Amino acid sequence: DGIAGRGAAYGIPSIRVDGMDALAMYHATKSAREYIIKNQSPVLIEAMSYRSSHHSTSDDSSRYRELSEMKVWKARDPVSRFQIWLEEKGWWSEKEETAVRSDARKEVMKVLDAAERKKKHPLRELVTDVYDKVPDHIEKQYQEIRDFARKNKHLLPNDVPIE
Repeated sequence: DGIAGRGAAYGIPSIRVDGMDALAMYHATKSAREYIIKNQSPVLIEAMSYRSSHHSTSDDSSRYRELSEMKVWKARDPVSRFQIWLEEKGWWSEKEETAVRSDARKEVMKVLDAAERKKKHPLRELVTDVYDKVPDHIEKQYQEIRDFARKNKHLLPNDVPIE
């Protein structure tokens, strides 16, 4: 069950903490830092958490987790919990939240717009950016990608050079 218990086997002090609680994480990290500075020794922090979303866009975690389980954990979302705590202290408000989200959205859209206007790199750079001499098996994969791209140009941005 977890890894915190293994720290002792290596002579490393360990802390297990609720990784879904921002304040608990802060205090555990602060304590670990103080110990590290004082003793010049590492500390293992095991943050117990729950992945409330899918692994990726191709994963549907509802196939192997009950919806009720996901709802219970969603209610323990660390960001929401911390926001509620800040609001209860009077240090944050719904009005501030709305303003920050609006400003962040505008900034993201501005950056996305600028990125979309940039000249696209040639498709070939998928491999030449990584390899000086492209290995044969990677070259073969690239040729397949290039052939697919040529046949399906409608799936790519118009300005991606296909070599």
